Amino acid sequence: MPTPPPGTMRLAQFLWVVSFLVGAGCIFIVYFVRESQLDWLRELVREASLDTSPETLDTITGLVFWASLGAVSLVILIEVFLVSTVMHARNWARWALVGVMLLHLAVTVLAGAFLVPPDNRGPFVLSFLAVQLIMALAATVTMFLPATAAWIKSRARPV
Repeated sequence: MPTPPPGTMRLAQFLWVVSFLVGAGCIFIVYFVRESQLDWLRELVREASLDTSPETLDTITGLVFWASLGAVSLVILIEVFLVSTVMHARNWARWALVGVMLLHLAVTVLAGAFLVPPDNRGPFVLSFLAVQLIMALAATVTMFLPATAAWIKSRARPV
């Protein structure tokens, strides 16, 4: 019978779930307020390049918005895959999560620049992005605690 995960692994799982839910909530909020967000981005792009046609302006605005939202979604999907892999005692996935944390940080900065509107929703969206990153970082650190590492190594199967 397999040994149950130690408390540190359960804590890491909890932190990951919170991170995923907060990230999904952020995506949900930004998606449903996208019209005002796109208007704000359109003005931002217009200020950056004065001689842009309306069609080009709309294309650039849409590209920036959807690429930023897609990057946040992609980071969550990569983390879900890696966490699931860690739960199947694949030690390499823990180390991959360290690299993904750097990607997560970069995506948070990108999303903070393009998905956080300057209106009253801005601090709310920024808070979601920050909490998601903090929970993911805490979960990654927790996965490297001695009890968690020992549990993963005890369950590891040869590849």
